[in-house]
Amino acid sequence: MKRLNLSLLMVLFAAIAFAQGPLKVNPQQITKSDILKGKFSSPQMLREGLANATRGIPRSGARMAPRKAPSDYYIISEQPEGELKSYERSGSYLYVSGSSLYVGTQSGYVSIVYDADGETVYIKDPLMGADYGSWVEGTIIGDKLVVSVPQNLLYVADYDACIAMIPIDSYRTADETAEDITYTITDGQLTLDGFTSYNRTLGAYWTDDHTIQVYGEFNTVFTEVDEVPVPVEAPADLATEEWFMFAYDHNDAEYYASLQIGFDGSDVYIQGLCSYLPDAWVKGTLSGSQVLVPTGQYYGSYGGQYDMWFVGYGGSGIEDVVFSYDAVANQLTTDQLVILNGARESLSYYAYYSDVVITKVVEKAATPADPVITSLTNSQYGYYIAFTIPIVDTNGDGLVSSKLSYVIYSDVEGDISPLTFTPATHIYLDEDLTEIPYGFTEDYDFYDGQIYLNELYSEDWNRIGIKSIYTGGGETNETEIQWCVIKPYAVTLEGKSVDNVDFYATYYDSENSYEADANTTVYTAVVNGSELELTEVADGIIPAGNAVVLKSTQAKITLAGSTAAASVLANNDLQGSDEAQTLDADQTYYVLSGTNDVVGFYKFTGAQLGAHKAYITLPADAAVKALTFGEGATGIALVERGVADGVWYSLQGVRVAQPTKGIYLRNGKKVVVK
Repeated sequence: MKRLNLSLLMVLFAAIAFAQGPLKVNPQQITKSDILKGKFSSPQMLREGLANATRGIPRSGARMAPRKAPSDYYIISEQPEGELKSYERSGSYLYVSGSSLYVGTQSGYVSIVYDADGETVYIKDPLMGADYGSWVEGTIIGDKLVVSVPQNLLYVADYDACIAMIPIDSYRTADETAEDITYTITDGQLTLDGFTSYNRTLGAYWTDDHTIQVYGEFNTVFTEVDEVPVPVEAPADLATEEWFMFAYDHNDAEYYASLQIGFDGSDVYIQGLCSYLPDAWVKGTLSGSQVLVPTGQYYGSYGGQYDMWFVGYGGSGIEDVVFSYDAVANQLTTDQLVILNGARESLSYYAYYSDVVITKVVEKAATPADPVITSLTNSQYGYYIAFTIPIVDTNGDGLVSSKLSYVIYSDVEGDISPLTFTPATHIYLDEDLTEIPYGFTEDYDFYDGQIYLNELYSEDWNRIGIKSIYTGGGETNETEIQWCVIKPYAVTLEGKSVDNVDFYATYYDSENSYEADANTTVYTAVVNGSELELTEVADGIIPAGNAVVLKSTQAKITLAGSTAAASVLANNDLQGSDEAQTLDADQTYYVLSGTNDVVGFYKFTGAQLGAHKAYITLPADAAVKALTFGEGATGIALVERGVADGVWYSLQGVRVAQPTKGIYLRNGKKVVVK
């Protein structure tokens, strides 16, 4: 699998797909819990489990302008001569999430150059999802723009192949019979012809093996605009200071961000409100004790495709954001929503923030607030961790972000070690990295709040942890390691045996799952009349909340921690408790024992049952005194000890029709047969 460079694109794909229309709510009935959340239509899923993962593009191709390809691969990588016009794109496109294919809404802008000959036209990055900085060439014939296909968009030296634009059919394969595509030209618009549903799209494939890289678009329309939105630029000599923002995000989770704020007369510039484009600015105006920040300011385009806007939302809908400014406390606050949005005038959010408080940072010695690892996830690109690092101290005061760092730890059965990320495991690192600066990214494996672990990940890990380190105020202060449990530590049990061949134990844990070692067989048990029937658990997994019997060839029985989800094992009358349990007078309890040289379940006469042990209950008036294990642990006979039934039993409690030489049980006594 060749990983896509921009791991966050999937998040953005999903955001745009969900945001397919304006939010319509009654402003007088809005509450924090229902604002925006769940108001958009779900994305349309076309095929589940059939979409091929696209081939990854090395960073040199995906993040940089196309390099000049070898002469065998013709690519227009420089802007051609002619009149440059800007167009806003609309329509639909397909994207992959997991192994499923979805329909999203196109957005963004397209540059088109018209040659002086009046016939030749060049379109920059014509496909949604293929921002390679290259141009395709077409010819105007009447009211049509005719573009030949395939046309190369990007050369990738790692594969010695190109990504080329080509029609994609309903089977998600390239239509190599196509020779050209056309756009109809009308009144400042270009409309893609013949691609009106997801059954036929304009996409891109790899020229070496013809696999699909861009699943394509349909109903595409380019509409000419007078100007393309431009991000705010702060004055070159603007003096800024660090502030920090605390808010609640659209998941009602605490959100922290480091901001830079500069005052230039009555102009106020704020940088860092857009988490995807942290260098982007918005501009406001200071008037008395208020700072007004106009809605609809353009942050920029993430990845060249996903437009991001500053939008405010309040009682009247979309509106300017007004911050209350306390010059003494150096604090900005607002009760409006601050939205990271996908459009200027309609709501299609990537994230939004409520109860926003922005406070100036004052450096001092401080202990940072505890970080937290929120998840360890196995994606198509391997395992990654998601985490949150508050940029505040334990008193809630802001920290200088440049003096904040963190370390990731692994724990294998109590052996705790920091992770060192190296150029061998993370190819875009220049040197080994153990202590990671806050906000560090190389735009491939390290992101704000997310790191791909690659080869460092080990299935042996029991826990993964994170620790924050702060060096402000001339001191170094650290948090304790904050752990995310992956699986429990291994458990070692002492098996019971009468022949030093087979060893038995029981186990129960309500919260943790385990897996038996190769020497151990796991059983459940069901009382059936006068027998206790055992059923082998074939995979050796003991899900949390299940009591089991264990049979091993070793005296020490090891149960390794497992990540298996809790589930109920069928055919099981065994019970257990995490703590010592007081007996119920209405029940008779049986526990594992080796009484009379026979390992089995015997009537318990103590005051409390042991923790993490399995037991069996029968009614208080049950005549059964012992439940002894059958030979090979295929069953357990209910033996009424001391009752003269004339039946021969082995020492393991198995009925014997014709006893041979050995020791047996009969009429409740041991009998030696010579």
